[in-house]
Formats: sequence, structure tokens, C-alpha cells
Amino acid sequence: MSVAPLVVLAAESESSLPNHWLVAGAVLLLLVVCMGALLAFGHGRDHS
Repeated sequence: MSVAPLVVLAAESESSLPNHWLVAGAVLLLLVVCMGALLAFGHGRDHS
């Protein structure tokens, strides 16, 4: 059994995955938006 077809198959399948920096940036952006929503909707509430 040759290893070359497996290497080509692995390389082709890896290219279909999204870029990890893009995913990390999207998650970071989502967290920042959620934090902004918490600050916007929580502002002005009086907790006594």
C-alpha cells in the first residue's frame, strides 16, 4: 500500500476547512458584540 494517495487525500480534505484565524476572529467579534449588548441594555438599571 502506497502512502502517496493518502497524503494527497489529506491535503485535499484540509483545504476545505475554514481558516482558524477567521474562526477565531468571528468568535472574538461575537463576544465583543455580546458584551456591548450587555452594557447597552444593562446601563441605567437601578439595583437597590
